[in-house]
Amino acid sequence: MQIDIDVFPLEKSPGRRLRQAHLVLHAGLTRRFADEGCELTVEQWAVLSQLHDSQAVSQSELARLLPKSEGSVSRVLALLEKRHLVERPRAEADLRRSEVALTERGRQVRSELAAVVRAYLQSAFRGVTPQEYEGFMRVTRKVCANAAGITEQSDGEPWDGA
Repeated sequence: MQIDIDVFPLEKSPGRRLRQAHLVLHAGLTRRFADEGCELTVEQWAVLSQLHDSQAVSQSELARLLPKSEGSVSRVLALLEKRHLVERPRAEADLRRSEVALTERGRQVRSELAAVVRAYLQSAFRGVTPQEYEGFMRVTRKVCANAAGITEQSDGEPWDGA
């Protein structure tokens, strides 16, 4: 079934609506961290949270999971390492490769911030039923999967739109 998507005026564009939601949630969480006296950024929180979920991973794998550029992840990791929130031990299987993992302090900070993030998101989604939330998550997963399929040719190269 084809749905009728109107992108003009721009306020009706689904991409703009998703971007707007992202920006508002990001700004709100940034404010909430500041209110709590937390000096971490949302991007740093995302790294801590992903490492909590993934255990020790390579920097390139972490970048893929977030998804962020390796350079961006490298800069965030350097800051987190200075704060003793992450460490980069050598991989046991290959001593040439380092993995990124949370330190004990990193696990503690992530645990404390998880409650702040959870409370913020519960406020942000106030009035949204569990069914609506699951529908939102399902639809955004489908759109992301569809869009990823459109932007790659069968040989895995990025699609040029032609």
